[in-house]
Amino acid sequence: MSAYVAAKQAEIIRSHQKDDFYTGGIQSALSEIVQTSFGPRIWINWRHEIDLLADLGYFVLTTVSGYQTLGEEYVNILQVNSSHRVIPSRMRRVAMVLLQILTPYLLHRILNWLETEMRQNRALNITPRGRDSAISLIKGIRSSLTFLHRCHLAVFYMSGVFYHFSKRFTGIHYLLVRPGMQNSKRPSYKVLGWLSVIQLSFSVLQQAIKALQETRKASKTENASSVGSVSKVSVPETSMDPQRKCALCLETRQNSTATPCGHLFCWDCIVEWCTMKPQCPLCRETSELSRLIILKNFDQN
Repeated sequence: MSAYVAAKQAEIIRSHQKDDFYTGGIQSALSEIVQTSFGPRIWINWRHEIDLLADLGYFVLTTVSGYQTLGEEYVNILQVNSSHRVIPSRMRRVAMVLLQILTPYLLHRILNWLETEMRQNRALNITPRGRDSAISLIKGIRSSLTFLHRCHLAVFYMSGVFYHFSKRFTGIHYLLVRPGMQNSKRPSYKVLGWLSVIQLSFSVLQQAIKALQETRKASKTENASSVGSVSKVSVPETSMDPQRKCALCLETRQNSTATPCGHLFCWDCIVEWCTMKPQCPLCRETSELSRLIILKNFDQN
């Protein structure tokens, strides 16, 4: 393998794009089977697990079994360890696949569960102010994870290795096994990396300014309400209003969205549904993504 060279950004990115295409096809097929067999409610409740199962099946049959993925085969790259001479061991490949697929899923589930518990105030007996602070912290964790992922991509664009965190943790590299590429000049992505760094810097500055403005506004509101105001006792909601329930996830609607036929759903629920099947889940009338209407401030009435 020493006659070959390390794969660069172009081959690695193209490989993952191909893998995403094939895993997306498997996800669509599984989702269609679940919808046909068990109905839309089961699918909307288990859609993330279905996608997880599709990804695991794809990588178990390829990477874990010791074969190239279809994307890696498409661009002629091969997984190797840090020496660039030996294919990674089975345990290392299993660890990489689990980190790449299970970690984002678990983080998503844990953060969603914590936010739901805080909003409904069921498991923890905390004050409304503490609840709001906890929800803000969870949103901050989500933003931090997104920022960290973008930073990792910027480093990848400049260095050309470790497209995913999982490969960085497990030390898995890519080798280009295409003959005749040893002395060829390939495009560099360093400019894109520096542009990503500049964009991230502006995003951090913008978020810092926004947080400062919100802190000042909250301080003024608190000072104004503490002078001669009558405190109101907040009563936690113990039951769900049937008129505010989403027919897909069976929870209180978040960001209510109307279909052309007039039915209301959560924005995330109906978008995922119409992406798979462009029709209303209740009356089956045609409902394309471009015709969905999100109702601003509707949930506050």
